Amino acid sequence: RLHSSNIPSSGWDILCHPSSSLGLFKDVVNNCGACAIGMVENDKAQLEAYPPLPMFPRDYPDTQAGRAYWSGGQHPGTKYSKDCLFVRSCLEMSWGKTSTALRKAKRLCLSGSNRTGAISIIDWDKLIPRTKNDYAGSTAPLVVRGSFGAPFVQLANGCGRFQSSALDQTTTRRPRRRKRSPNSFVKASSLSTAEYSSQSNLCRQLKSSLSLPAILRCELICEGKGRFEVGDSIFTVSQDPGEANGEAVNQPLGFVSSCGFSPSRGKPHGVGFIGASRFIDALDRTEHAVGVTIPQSNERKMALRVVVKSGNGASCGVILSLLS
Repeated sequence: RLHSSNIPSSGWDILCHPSSSLGLFKDVVNNCGACAIGMVENDKAQLEAYPPLPMFPRDYPDTQAGRAYWSGGQHPGTKYSKDCLFVRSCLEMSWGKTSTALRKAKRLCLSGSNRTGAISIIDWDKLIPRTKNDYAGSTAPLVVRGSFGAPFVQLANGCGRFQSSALDQTTTRRPRRRKRSPNSFVKASSLSTAEYSSQSNLCRQLKSSLSLPAILRCELICEGKGRFEVGDSIFTVSQDPGEANGEAVNQPLGFVSSCGFSPSRGKPHGVGFIGASRFIDALDRTEHAVGVTIPQSNERKMALRVVVKSGNGASCGVILSLLS
């Protein structure tokens, strides 16, 4: 279901015969008042939406086009791989903003040159634990979408409780301090021993019911200072409280697929994909649950504090919440 705040960013898909596409495009722009934009502007609009909207083929890594998109031009010798490399050069780098840079990017990409920049290659199979024989018959990860992701959202919402004294209190007098921004995050209250045990049982049940190599789409918002790039790795936070920002564990929880600064959120944010099995393990008896309030609808949900690490070792604290 499309959120009401995303209607201006989503637009419409017009299906027509290729021979009439040019004339239809001119009529829509000249006579109907439509604004013509490029794929870079469309990417920014999709990412700025609440919640961020998926973009094909970038946010569909379980399709053939999505795998070619993330192969970095190394997909078995098809011209489509070079086209994907050209698109990624425009979306992830500074090229494509002017006609001269656009022609340069196209010339370098189609000629097979390695000077297109540091285009990250993501192997989504790394998010699937292959130590068991559970997914022996499956070849590629599958993205959980729509209502199929409801069990994971319910499990995430049960990993902590909102602080009632901080969020549910209604006052009639003037507050002494400035109110908390709706985009801020509040550390969730810890669960009781019985609730921890029940949550742990739910995690084990959901993990045992996974019959396919599933990955989940999520939103990433910087908690403080810092930034991240496409291809950076997402890790769970170490349980050692003495480590600054939390030290990342060995196996990555997921990867960043798109990112940028959000003017409406006032923070760097992005979209990533995480392994479903590892996400369940991260929620089991976690102490890093965070309460998030969506400003547009005042909807409350639980998120997870994680660490995003780049290839050069830089890291930043990030709030991770699931996207359906």
